Amino acid sequence: MGAGFACGGKTQLGYHASDANYTVSDDGTRNAYSRYGEWAGAPYGTWNSAFAAFCLHYAGIPDDAVQEWKDTAEWFKCLEKAYPDAVTEDVWQPGDLVFLNRDGDDEADTAAFAEKLLSAEEDAPERVKLIAGDMDGAVRHLAVPTAEITAFVSLASVREGYEAELAEREKPTESLAESEESAYLSGTLCFEGDDFTVTAEFDSDAKLPEGTTLSVREILPDTEEYQAYFAESAQDLNGAAIQAARFFDVTFLLDGQEIEPAAAVKIHTQYTQTVDASEDARVIHFTKDGSELLPVETERQDGEIVGFVHSQDGFSVIGYLVTSAANETDVGPEILPVDYYVYIDGRWQCVGSTSTGWLGDYNTTDWTDANRDYITVEQAESVLGSYGFSTSADNAARLFCYQQKKANGNDTTTNTSCYSDTNTILLDGKRIIPLARHALKANAHAGYNLYYIPANTTLFGGKQLKELPTSGSEFYTVRVYDPQGLSQQTLPAPVTVRAGASAQMRVQPLPDGLQWQCVSSGWQTAAFTQTSAGGSVTLTVQNVTQPTLFTPTSQDGRTSHSKTVHFMVYLDDSWTEAGSVSTIYKMDGHNRYFITAAQVESVLSPYGFLASAYTTTVNGASGYVVSGQIASNQSAHADYINTTHYELPDSGGSGADCFLLLGIGLLALFACCLYIRLYKKKNVPDSYRFSSSSKNK
Repeated sequence: MGAGFACGGKTQLGYHASDANYTVSDDGTRNAYSRYGEWAGAPYGTWNSAFAAFCLHYAGIPDDAVQEWKDTAEWFKCLEKAYPDAVTEDVWQPGDLVFLNRDGDDEADTAAFAEKLLSAEEDAPERVKLIAGDMDGAVRHLAVPTAEITAFVSLASVREGYEAELAEREKPTESLAESEESAYLSGTLCFEGDDFTVTAEFDSDAKLPEGTTLSVREILPDTEEYQAYFAESAQDLNGAAIQAARFFDVTFLLDGQEIEPAAAVKIHTQYTQTVDASEDARVIHFTKDGSELLPVETERQDGEIVGFVHSQDGFSVIGYLVTSAANETDVGPEILPVDYYVYIDGRWQCVGSTSTGWLGDYNTTDWTDANRDYITVEQAESVLGSYGFSTSADNAARLFCYQQKKANGNDTTTNTSCYSDTNTILLDGKRIIPLARHALKANAHAGYNLYYIPANTTLFGGKQLKELPTSGSEFYTVRVYDPQGLSQQTLPAPVTVRAGASAQMRVQPLPDGLQWQCVSSGWQTAAFTQTSAGGSVTLTVQNVTQPTLFTPTSQDGRTSHSKTVHFMVYLDDSWTEAGSVSTIYKMDGHNRYFITAAQVESVLSPYGFLASAYTTTVNGASGYVVSGQIASNQSAHADYINTTHYELPDSGGSGADCFLLLGIGLLALFACCLYIRLYKKKNVPDSYRFSSSSKNK
C-alpha cells in the first residue's frame, strides 16, 4: 500500500480549495470549488471523504471495494461490515485509512490517512500523524492522540478481502487462457518525483507481468538532451509558442529490463506546483520514428494547470507543453497591437493586450463593419474576463470604444478621438468586434486602445477620452493596507470590483489590541462585516463606490480624530486648494497628529506625489508625511524626492503640440518638493493647511 498511499495522499499536501471559484448558500456560507468535489460530482460540496476516496482510487483500490463513501459515518459502517478483519483499533501501517469522531457524537465524521507514529513527549501523549482533506479548506497534517481515533482500516486487508470475494464468484475451473491472463497486473503503478507524480493505470490487456515497476526520469532544462527535445517540439507545433515544457523518460521495468505494454495505458501526471496557463496544453511522445502529438486532458486549479491525463501504448520520452497558439481564432493576419483599458480608481488603466489586429477586406470602398480591423470576443474575454466580460454578451462591440494609436514619424503615443460606432457581427462563424479601418498605408496608425465601458448602450463617435460615458462602468480596488506590518501576516492580493458590487478579503486574526477598520482612500470610515471560520477572518464591504482599504488600527495606542488637512498647490500664480483629508491618529503621550503618505497621494497624485517614493519616517515607522514636533504658531517643511510624470491631452489633433509645451511647463512647476505648513495654536487647531512650495530636493 505504501506506493499507492504516496500517490493518493502525500503529494496532495498543501492543496486548498479555490479562493476565486465558489457559490454562496442562502445562509451566506461560501462553498469553494475543489478538484476532489469535482471528481466526486459535487464540485462545491464538502470534500473530506471525497479526498480519501480520490486517493484510494488512484492508489489502485477498486471503487466497488471502497463501498459507499459519500457519507463518512455510513462509509465506516459499510467497511466494518464487509471487511471486519480489516478494522482495528491499534494495529496499522502507513497509508491505512483512519476514521475519527471529531464532533463528539457516536459516529465517525472524518476520514484521513495514517502517516507515522509520534512518540509521547513531556507535554503531549502518543499521537498518530495523519493526512486529511478539507481541513479549513485544505489538505493538511493532523496529529491525533491514539485514544481519540475511532478505528484504523487496513487497506491491504480490504484488498485481500475484495479479491477473495471476487474469487468466490468465479467458476470452479478456468481455462488456460484465463489462467495466463490472471498472471498479468491490473490496476495502477506510481512513481513519485521531487515535485511531480506519474501514475499509470491499465488492465490485464496491457500484459504487464507481476513484478513490473514504473520508472520515470526527468530530463532537466540545463542539458543538451532537453534542448534537443524542446527544439523538436517547437517544429511540431506549427508556430505555436511554448510557454512551459517538461520532459520525462517513462518506462516499465521487469527485472531491470524495459518492457512495452501490449495495450494502451492511461498516464496521469501531476505537478506539486501549478503552471500558469491561459492557453493550450499539449503532450508530445518521442519515438524512434519521430514524434507524435497525443490527445490530452488537463486538471486545473483557478485556471492554472496541475495535472495532465492522456493514453499511450508505446513508452519513451514524453513532453508536457503549455503553448500559446498563433491565431487559433484567426480571421486574418496578425497586424496591429490592441491594448485594453479599464476605468479603475478614477483613471484608465491598461490591464492587458492582444498582439493581433484582425484585418477585413481593404480592396473595397465599402465602409461597413465587415471591412474594418477586428478582434474576436474570445480575445476580449482572455483579457477582460476577470472584469465581467463574457463572449456571450449580447452586443459586445457596444461595451467598448476604440481609439487609434497614431504613428507619425517616431511618435507612437499620440491618440485620436474615441468611437463606439459598430455592432458585433458574425464572420466565418466567429463573433467579431469591429474597430476602425486600416488602409495599410505607411504611418496610418500603430494599433488600438480599447476602453471597456460595460454600462454603455449607445453608439457614439468623436469623443475625447475624458468625455467617455464612464458612469456605471467604474471599477475600484479593494486591498489590505498595512505599511507598518501591524497585522503580522502576508497580505492578500488586492481585488478589483465594479462600482456597486461587494468585495471580500480573507485575512488572519489580528494580534491582541488591534482591530480591523474599513476606510476609503481618503480615510473616511466605511461600514463592513467580518466573520471568523476555520482560523481565518473574512472581511466584507458592500456597495463599493471608491477605492477601499482594510487596515489594522490600535484601539489603545491611537484614537481617531476629525481634524481637516487642506492641500494647497501653487497653480497659475496663486495658491489653490487641491483637496483635503482628515487626520487619522493622535499618538497618546506625544501630542501629534498624523496623516499617511497614502492620503497625500490620494489628493496630490496629479501633481507628482507618490507614496511609494516617499520614505520619511516617524519614530522609525515609515509612511507618514510629517516627522518631528512643530512648535506652536510655527511652520515647517518636508522635502521629498519623487517620481514625476505628465500626461498629454486625452485626444490628439492640431492642438497636441501646444498641450505638450504646456505639459512640460506644468512638469517644471509641479515636480517640486512638497512644502508643508502646519498652523498650530497652543490649543489643538481645528484644521491644518498644506502648501506645495517651489523648493526641489
